[in-house]
Amino acid sequence: MRDRLTILVVDDDKADRLAIRQVLRDAPFDAALLEAEGSEEALRRLAENAVDCVILDHRLSGELGLELLRSLRQREADRLDGGVPIVVLTGRGDELVAVEAMKSGATDYVPKSELTAARLASAIRTGIEIHHQRGAALAAQAALRRAHDALEQRVRQRTQELEFANEELRRRNLELDEFTYIASHDLQEPLRKLTSFSRLLARDVGAALSPQALKDLDFICEAARRMQALVQDLLELSRTGKTAMKRQTVSLHACADQALEALKARVEETNPDLSRDDLPEVVGDMTMLTQLYQNLIGNALKFRSADRRPSVRLTVEQRDGQRVLGVLDNGIGIKDQYSSQIFAAFKRLHGRDEYEGTGIGLAICRKAVERHGGTIWVESQPGKGSHFRFTLGNMETAECPDAIDNRPSFCSRTMTPATRS
Repeated sequence: MRDRLTILVVDDDKADRLAIRQVLRDAPFDAALLEAEGSEEALRRLAENAVDCVILDHRLSGELGLELLRSLRQREADRLDGGVPIVVLTGRGDELVAVEAMKSGATDYVPKSELTAARLASAIRTGIEIHHQRGAALAAQAALRRAHDALEQRVRQRTQELEFANEELRRRNLELDEFTYIASHDLQEPLRKLTSFSRLLARDVGAALSPQALKDLDFICEAARRMQALVQDLLELSRTGKTAMKRQTVSLHACADQALEALKARVEETNPDLSRDDLPEVVGDMTMLTQLYQNLIGNALKFRSADRRPSVRLTVEQRDGQRVLGVLDNGIGIKDQYSSQIFAAFKRLHGRDEYEGTGIGLAICRKAVERHGGTIWVESQPGKGSHFRFTLGNMETAECPDAIDNRPSFCSRTMTPATRS
């Protein structure tokens, strides 16, 4: 609080004003007094001077002091400095007036019967301190409000930027999918001709070629074969991402059986121990779900350990109220740092001399699962096998009147390998 205070005394009684002046001479601070007899003069004084405190008589001629009090508080509604402290002087036995004064915005009140230097100085000091604290709180609230508004504006701007970026990314992804589909489709014919004519060349003039030339021709045929596999996988990835889904009730047992039929040669070659849990029926696209199982089972048979018979189990369990499906194997496993990378297209952890493939199979799996509103992940340890797990969002169903029951008679908890032809 400043050493010298400017105090406005509003009282229509000159004797009372003089009494207040006399009392304040004994106050423990230096005070410069301004006087006003009524509301208009009080407002003018406040407009012209920096007043530290107002001492207001609750009775003014022709008006009530409390009306001036309310008027002053209304004028200060938008001020951030806490306004000016107002001490109301009341008469003897005017407790109700004192209560009303405090409700109307008075900082304190002093009965005229208790008007002493100590009492009035205490009310003034307390009022100034309260309003300083109130001013600091209001300033902090205003600063917080400005920060909040600025943050909201920034969030809106950032949201718009993200929406624009997402739309641009979606457009470019569509363009890329379209390019991938067209390019892959158009590459098939020249690759077929390259492979066919390489074979014809080997047949027609193979006897006349040197061993090195025959080896070079084999390289051409092998490269064309790998390119055909890559193109076919690219087309499958593009179809999985853009083809309209044919939603129907599908038996996952039937999907697994079709996947095994497509993998018949590899199953016969590796002779795995195949088993399955009681797979459910779901609502989804049968072609995509079959491809999903085909790729996951195919990988389990491809990345097998050399020192043990491959084991593959199709799993299902309830986890946190959600049905989690999976393909569990005892193969070579995957290091944890690659557990998310492997679902990206063209991501290979091994060279082609170790394991064949294009590096697109798991990307197709991820796309198929995401099209069904689910997620896919892997739980694995090197040398101990992998468990590829996935969910299918809200597309699972217990019963459906148009269910397609393609489940064969051996759909129990074991899955026998396909028989040799």
